[in-house]
Amino acid sequence: GRFEMRSRADDCQMIDRLDEALGALGYRRTAADSTSIRYFRPRPWLRGQEGAIDVAVREHVLEIVGPMGSLRLLQHRMTC
Repeated sequence: GRFEMRSRADDCQMIDRLDEALGALGYRRTAADSTSIRYFRPRPWLRGQEGAIDVAVREHVLEIVGPMGSLRLLQHRMTC
């Protein structure tokens, strides 16, 4: 699945909020640079990086790609 988060606020605040929400869902940041962030939630039934979430970082927009179930939980957590 895929969705975008848009904000007029500081990009760092948006990323901090995303970090917090994904951390609460059991994900941890495994890689990051100025244009992308990768999160992974280790689960014994997932092979390799099946459960990974990739985030493309653009000015005032985060494009989030990952498993549909996890993205639904993330969207719910971000709107509460």
